[in-house]
Amino acid sequence: MIDSVQYQTYENWELLLVDDGSTDGSSEIIKQLEYEDSTGRIKVLLPEEHGTAARARNYGLANAVGRYIAFLDADDLWEPRKLEKEMEFM
Repeated sequence: MIDSVQYQTYENWELLLVDDGSTDGSSEIIKQLEYEDSTGRIKVLLPEEHGTAARARNYGLANAVGRYIAFLDADDLWEPRKLEKEMEFM
């Protein structure tokens, strides 16, 4: 899922990973991805309060700096030209 963002042909993106209290070890994985990302485009967000998926999305939205937002859930994959095609449309 995350690598489908990293391999986008359109490169001006920001990936916000909101850790809403996971207990499966994914928190360590995404923190490592943020650390290894030399572009600074991957950011891990840790809200103080945990709750619903909607609350996590709203937290991500509040911390986004881009003009456009695209959501990506854990069970989604993006085709390599997804963002490029959407930006051409915009």
